Amino acid sequence: MKRLERLLASSNDKVWVAELNGQLIGWLHAQHAFRAASADFIEILGLSVADQARLNGAGRALVEKAKKWALDEKIVLRVRTNETRDGAKKFYTALGFSIAKNQSVFQFSDQLEN
Repeated sequence: MKRLERLLASSNDKVWVAELNGQLIGWLHAQHAFRAASADFIEILGLSVADQARLNGAGRALVEKAKKWALDEKIVLRVRTNETRDGAKKFYTALGFSIAKNQSVFQFSDQLEN
């Protein structure tokens, strides 16, 4: 809950939800990213739609909210997905996204406990 509270209080983050008959069926988290080495952009950092609600437009509607935010800010909208997630790649391609680059993600976690 603390993470959500922090996101909702942030002027750089937005969280939208999708409901059906009063039930939460999906959410999307996007962030206005500021980088020293590149122009600002908005990035979808998380999108989830309940299995039983998929293919009914909830995910598309949530992405449209992020698209509108990016258009209003006059900056690009990005999303990253794991190379193995073919369904996600097809979904975003169908919504007008195109692959901008491939990259590797490195992580250092030597001091973290599991």
